[in-house]
Amino acid sequence: MVEASPRRIFANAHTYHINSISLNSDQETYLSADDLRINLWHLEITDQSFNIVDIKPANMEELTEV
Repeated sequence: MVEASPRRIFANAHTYHINSISLNSDQETYLSADDLRINLWHLEITDQSFNIVDIKPANMEELTEV
């Protein structure tokens, strides 16, 4: 029986489904993107990320298009 299990969990950075993940050439950092945010992660730091782009409006009713 084949079973998948996570090696590490990177949590609490995206509110929406992640659309893209890209490993950087340094092999230590990667980018993750959802509909409204892009975050930069380090593989050894699982509880923090740098927010690169955040286009989420303060009032979600103002959002007309993504």
